Amino acid sequence: MLETCRAIQTLLHPSTTNTLVATISNSKNLPYTILTHPYDDGLHHAPVPQPAHFLSGVAHVTSPQDEKVDLWILGEKAGLLFAVDTVGIGHATHYPSDLETIAIVAPFVEGSFAEHDVVASEGPCSAM
Repeated sequence: MLETCRAIQTLLHPSTTNTLVATISNSKNLPYTILTHPYDDGLHHAPVPQPAHFLSGVAHVTSPQDEKVDLWILGEKAGLLFAVDTVGIGHATHYPSDLETIAIVAPFVEGSFAEHDVVASEGPCSAM
């Protein structure tokens, strides 16, 4: 659902020297998407539950069901979102930047969303 802020329950665990890892998706594939500028993806819903990480560019996500949903995603550090609105009207995504927007999506195996807690039930997550 676009309307909830969720916290993944997966804890960080040590990996290689001086690194921590959290597995957020047991994926069946890992598409690397390049969206040319500017681009309007229009109204749609996620084809399957999936995390999307925007590596660059800007994405603007809105919801026709709730005008309070006005999410601006800046690529890089704060670019992770989970798209799980697979039925119904969905959401609209616009890519207004003059730069290419690059995203990696990782559909969950069998459509199962990672274990999570609902942090806020109204609106997307705010900066934490």
